[in-house]
Amino acid sequence: MHALKRFSAALLLLISLSCVAVAQSEMMQSGRDMIGIGIKALVPTGNFANTHHIGFGVSGMDEFVISDQFGISVELSYMRWAAKDNSTLRAGQERESVRTSINLTAGPRYYFGMFYASLEAGLFYGSRTFTIVGGTGSEQFAETYRFGVVPGVGLHLGILELSAEYSFVAEAQWLTFRAGVYFLRF
Repeated sequence: MHALKRFSAALLLLISLSCVAVAQSEMMQSGRDMIGIGIKALVPTGNFANTHHIGFGVSGMDEFVISDQFGISVELSYMRWAAKDNSTLRAGQERESVRTSINLTAGPRYYFGMFYASLEAGLFYGSRTFTIVGGTGSEQFAETYRFGVVPGVGLHLGILELSAEYSFVAEAQWLTFRAGVYFLRF
């Protein structure tokens, strides 16, 4: 009886891996363009981690497959972090409440089977809402445009993609974990 259960589990695993391999080969054809969406968890690092909580984001993903080893990816993302409560601020200092970023990045990907390494770069539009300690108490708004570089690694399983990226954008750096799905190809 145990042998039958092990055989059934092994057969199910083999069928699942075969389906992933077929889906991978179907999606990753040269000259194909794939479009999808992703969700992100954003972990601030360095000084940014001292002032902000873990954030979240959503992204639209596009990848043009050049060959079975090379692709060009483009991503449009919205990201948001809440600021940590800092009651030690002195009069005249800024107490930030929310930081958001909309970014457009693009760059090459190099595939090692199902795994890839990428290096994207692009424009990051950032905005933040804050109040001045000891001031009028009214919220103020500031915005910036920055250039950023985003190296990353990922796993592409057919229509699914998992990735980890590290963003270098002026005074803010963060680690991104993304799960995405490609739903359109042409």
